[in-house]
Amino acid sequence: MTSQDAEYLSKAVDPIMSPLLASLLKEKPSDVSGFCSKYFSSKNRVAELENQLALLSTQNSRGGAGFPQGSPQEGKGMSGLVIKVNHISRICASAEASRAFYMDVCGATLLNRPNFPSPGFWLWLGNVQLHLIQGKNASEEASHAAGVATGNVNHVSFEVYDFDAVEANLKKMGVPFKKNRVPEGGAVIHQLFLQDPDGHYVEICDCNRFSDFVFGPKPDPSAAKELASSYLEGVDPTGATVAAVAALAFLPGQGPDNESLGYLHNCFQFLSKGDDSIDSKDLGDMLKRMGQPCSPDEVAALVKTADADGTGKISYAEFVKMMAPRLKPGRSNAELQAAFDVLDRDGSGHVTEDELLLMLWGMGQRMDEGQLKGAIKGADKNGDGQVNFNEFLALLSKMSS
Repeated sequence: MTSQDAEYLSKAVDPIMSPLLASLLKEKPSDVSGFCSKYFSSKNRVAELENQLALLSTQNSRGGAGFPQGSPQEGKGMSGLVIKVNHISRICASAEASRAFYMDVCGATLLNRPNFPSPGFWLWLGNVQLHLIQGKNASEEASHAAGVATGNVNHVSFEVYDFDAVEANLKKMGVPFKKNRVPEGGAVIHQLFLQDPDGHYVEICDCNRFSDFVFGPKPDPSAAKELASSYLEGVDPTGATVAAVAALAFLPGQGPDNESLGYLHNCFQFLSKGDDSIDSKDLGDMLKRMGQPCSPDEVAALVKTADADGTGKISYAEFVKMMAPRLKPGRSNAELQAAFDVLDRDGSGHVTEDELLLMLWGMGQRMDEGQLKGAIKGADKNGDGQVNFNEFLALLSKMSS
């Protein structure tokens, strides 16, 4: 490369690189050609990456790239031909009222809409369009069968960044909703169900917490089976059973003032499913559902320890003899601390509504939102919305008095 060529290149590159190139030209003229070649190659690569980033940004603003294009396959319908969902439609009695709901309550943004004869709006929900169409048959379109649970009706679901903040805002705005908690995979999904002006259901949830699982590789059945049958270190069947019985103490009507049944009798009836004894299989199944899997041999050993008459099952008298001392605060709180730790899944030192729900649902005890809050409130003496160990001991003391 001649000095004249290098001089030209030093003026062609950007202001930051020009002084560097001029310096290199003076010190090592023979290296200038290679330097310039690498520089322009890198600059072209940066431009390519910037174009790709701009394309991805555009795709993201329009709902993502969708499915990759493929070759049509016989018997596969539209596989390889479909890009993504473009929009969903809602027939509404008042397009303006529905627009206000979806924009002011749900945070949708307004899109351009062709000048169709019927009134309506096109809105953006973050990854898909919502087309609101005003029509006389809105009530029929939004109808739902009476008595059907909110999770079993047609609905649109929104992921949110901060579930608690959304719930607080809806309360402040006076927007009615029904709250659900669904134990799933050792955690709890939170849901809020509200209805638009026509009665269409809208769900607010933190389901995105499970995105890695949902979009991840298919679970290995053998690994799942091994996990389900594994032993949770530090919690033996006895401790897990004490935790189960302790969890039932949170339920209303379990105190000594219950005239029909005592607390332990209630627990026994629940664990035995109304039978006159508890067998090892039912006990083992319950412990697994609680997230406290124990091997059949470990459960059988527990039953054998309590089974004084050798029937292979635990009778009510044997159940009381095994459990009553362990549930009485003051004798030794070590076992009760272990039981509390089973309930306190995150090790925070408190039992939360979600943690109690996971335990009780695993045992087969269903609770709605009101019952769950009432169960915690009954033991929560300091009003912080959760139960610490001392409050847990006070609850059990009341049960055993």
